[in-house]
Amino acid sequence: MSAKIEFRTPSKNDLKGLFKADMHVHTKYSFDSNTDVIKLLKKAKKLSIHLAITDHNRIGGVVEAMNSSYKELVIPGIELTSKENKDIIAYFYEFKDLKNFFDKEIKPFIKKKNSLRLNKLPFSLIELVNMLKKEKCLLSMPHPFIRGPKGIIKFKNNEELIKKIDLVEVINEKISYRSNLIALGWARLNEKSMVAGTDAHLLNRAGMALTAAKAASKKDFLNKLKIGEVILIGDNAGLKKNLVGLIKITAEKAKIRKNKKIDKKSL
Repeated sequence: MSAKIEFRTPSKNDLKGLFKADMHVHTKYSFDSNTDVIKLLKKAKKLSIHLAITDHNRIGGVVEAMNSSYKELVIPGIELTSKENKDIIAYFYEFKDLKNFFDKEIKPFIKKKNSLRLNKLPFSLIELVNMLKKEKCLLSMPHPFIRGPKGIIKFKNNEELIKKIDLVEVINEKISYRSNLIALGWARLNEKSMVAGTDAHLLNRAGMALTAAKAASKKDFLNKLKIGEVILIGDNAGLKKNLVGLIKITAEKAKIRKNKKIDKKSL
């Protein structure tokens, strides 16, 4: 593994000639975001980056993106929440495989009209990991040492989990520098490949943390990601920007409630 990591905000001229992607973004199909899919993809095109759309227990954002003229910019993904309130991200090589997995394994357990509450699944974290290991995808542990119930501190020495995950998210723009450093140390201790993403729930944060590699296609990029031949650039947004983001999300709660209508059309 030869990952290069830089804790700083990427510039427009960074990583020229490389395949680069923000590997953790949310859209209006997540319960806590109101980001328009097409606006997000237009921003990605302007920045010359790809996006892993990883909505919470939903694939509506990926579906909409794959039906658009920007589908080549999309890495199909999903962020699943276990019954212990822990998250796991899956990056799929093919959209059809993500859709088949979701329709068969996840959709039957999604509660309708539940967009404003985190819809935990009736599976343990280990059960979700075992389900996903049967699929053609890479498994990433996002924000593993974030403070609060989402952190995996109780799982940090779980050999079954460590063995089966492919990646550890060591740059997440939403969390503290300290939490990212702990994740980096844990990844290196367990000889895991690493990934960076913003965890953007707002349009203006997308693209502020990037994973890059010498790759000619999405498949090639994911393969490089798996073996750790990547460059990661990003930083935490800082308390002020995170507070501003929280205020914006709170102010848009009325708009986010419209996501309940989305539940009727597409998950």
